[in-house]
Amino acid sequence: MRASHVEPRVPEAVDKLGAIARARGQSMVQLALSWALRRKEMTSALVGVRTLDQLKDNLGVLNNLELSADEITQIDAATKDGQMELHPSPKGWLR
Repeated sequence: MRASHVEPRVPEAVDKLGAIARARGQSMVQLALSWALRRKEMTSALVGVRTLDQLKDNLGVLNNLELSADEITQIDAATKDGQMELHPSPKGWLR
């Protein structure tokens, strides 16, 4: 795991997103799907499930799919400094 995965800003962003999801009566997965599917250029989302419960959770997004402008603003603010850098920089590569 890279250092950026354990920086305080990342779990803080997750906590903020969790609060938004709870306020909407959604799981984090449902909030993520709502966010991804709100884009007109997004024609589909590929999700993987291992259990029936995970499938039901994913499908639960249909009960509250729309995000308000205020919610989008909150999500953008929550993630502004909490995005993980998942791609190593060339400096970090072994030669």
